Amino acid sequence: MMRITADPQTLMEQATGTAAYWFDHVVESIDAKFGEGYAKDNPALVAGMLNACAIDSAAAYIGCISNSLDDVASALRDVSSEIADAGLRN
Repeated sequence: MMRITADPQTLMEQATGTAAYWFDHVVESIDAKFGEGYAKDNPALVAGMLNACAIDSAAAYIGCISNSLDDVASALRDVSSEIADAGLRN
């Protein structure tokens, strides 16, 4: 299992890069769908799509955390069973 750690400054820099990535792709997506310049003329649509990106990303992170916690719970059950079995054998 990979452990990711970073200092707050690095996390802030990554967040800015992620937001810029989303912004660029949101503008491209809107303009591709509605015509060049539509995103610029409709900042509320851009903001709404950026919020949708943030919510989707948060949901994905929560899903990953949930899966990891399920793995931890399973491992703890296994350890608990092994301890109980060892106690019965002594």
